[in-house]
Amino acid sequence: MRCVSSRTSLSSRFTAGRSPRRDAPPVISRHLDADRRLFHRVRFPGGRDRVQPIPLVRSDVVRTVLGYVDRLGAPPGPVLCALRPLLHEPAALVPMALAGAAFEEARRATEDDGFGLRLGAATRLVDFHDWGGVLERARTVGGLLATLGAAARQFNTGQQFWALRRGEQVWVHWSHTARMTQGRRVAGDFALALLLQAIRLAAGADWRPDEIHLEGPAPPHAAELRALARERVVFERPHSGLVFPARYLSGRFALLAPAPAYRGHGVPAGDFAGSMRQLVESLCKLGTPSLSAAAESVRMSERSLQRRLAENGLSFARVVEDVRLEAACRMLGDPTRKIIEIAVDLGYSDSANFTRAFRRWTGVSPHAFRRSA
Repeated sequence: MRCVSSRTSLSSRFTAGRSPRRDAPPVISRHLDADRRLFHRVRFPGGRDRVQPIPLVRSDVVRTVLGYVDRLGAPPGPVLCALRPLLHEPAALVPMALAGAAFEEARRATEDDGFGLRLGAATRLVDFHDWGGVLERARTVGGLLATLGAAARQFNTGQQFWALRRGEQVWVHWSHTARMTQGRRVAGDFALALLLQAIRLAAGADWRPDEIHLEGPAPPHAAELRALARERVVFERPHSGLVFPARYLSGRFALLAPAPAYRGHGVPAGDFAGSMRQLVESLCKLGTPSLSAAAESVRMSERSLQRRLAENGLSFARVVEDVRLEAACRMLGDPTRKIIEIAVDLGYSDSANFTRAFRRWTGVSPHAFRRSA
């Protein structure tokens, strides 16, 4: 089912959340000898909050959610409609808070508490992001888990994975940024379904972990979740995880060829300045490059976002100008692109406003710049 408008404003879609904990990626020391301790204890690197990146995820996840909702014929809500323009922008990045809202909206639209599990089952892992390439390079379950944290952050800086070996058991954990206050259960179920799918490529289609640990209270579809584990599912955990015998670490992946179209897309920046720029690039594509839209999309107050920008020697207006100028110069190099099309793509209401801004940046009009290029 299509949206009435593909440029629905992001404003007023979210409420400000509480201050989150620091979200830093886990660092995992590893050994390749499966007979020894494969995973060491996780440590979280330090660093001041001001340099931590805005949690972003590739727009592939939006494409996956929207495509599944459309196939079911469910009516997409305002968040999904606002994000629809990114379907044709594979390099675009979306704030995790916004992606979480999209997950929750999809669950409500389909009236399915197990939407995340269903979405994961319907998603071909080797085509999602570059996970096909990750599995191909890992070769075994142990190889995947040893690199899972670093690999995941190439696609999503708002989700963390880490693994520990405890005797003859392996514990695989994951968690989402505290910025994502909506859709956490749905996103967690989706991550669970994809992780199970990955291990089953080596362990067999009927494989189940001994235990599954999940955030939050038991949901309405708890019985469905319990059926995924051999022994038990534990709720109310601080983060999600799987527990299974270490003998599966040596299992080799039997892979289908991954789709090359998903490789080499945008990688979320590992610093605040870079992630802020990527956020503004996506907001420009959505037609809402305003401070209020940026703050709401990452679940921060405008004042908090301005403070983070100032701590990094930035201003929101300057970031927007830099992003627009670089994109404008790139698009003006394509003689088939009309000026009005470029203006709209950059979030301007008309070509006159774009022309005035471009002349202020460069001293010449877009037409003159194109002729001299």
